[in-house]
This record gives sequence, C-alpha cells and structure tokens, in this order.
Amino acid sequence: MNNQVPGAQDGIGITNPVAYWIIGEDRWSIEKFRIALVHSVCLTLLLIAAYPAVSWREAHDSETKSS
Repeated sequence: MNNQVPGAQDGIGITNPVAYWIIGEDRWSIEKFRIALVHSVCLTLLLIAAYPAVSWREAHDSETKSS
C-alpha cells in the first residue's frame, strides 16, 4: 500500500510507556532506537545463556549441602 500523505513516515513513534523509560522522549532517533534494541537483545541472550549455568550451580550446591 502506497502512503499518499507526504511526510507521514518521517520518523518512528512508540506508544508504549515502558519504551519511554528505556529510550526517553527527548532527542531520540532511529539510530538510538537500534542501539537500545541491540543492547536489550544482547542482555536477553546473556541472561538466557546464564540461566542453565546458575540452575546447575544451585542444584549442585543443594546436593553438596544435603550430603
């Protein structure tokens, strides 16, 4: 679908209040949004990768304490 309104797609808009906590409302751009996205994806992947290690460690510690 072709947009007939000139300038209607000249930026991005976020209506989620949580996004305003992360990005803020002043002086943000598409590049700042992409940087925030990359950081959040990296953090999420790090936490997902850390979860099995932490779970294993907790299980190993509880086995050691009960022995």
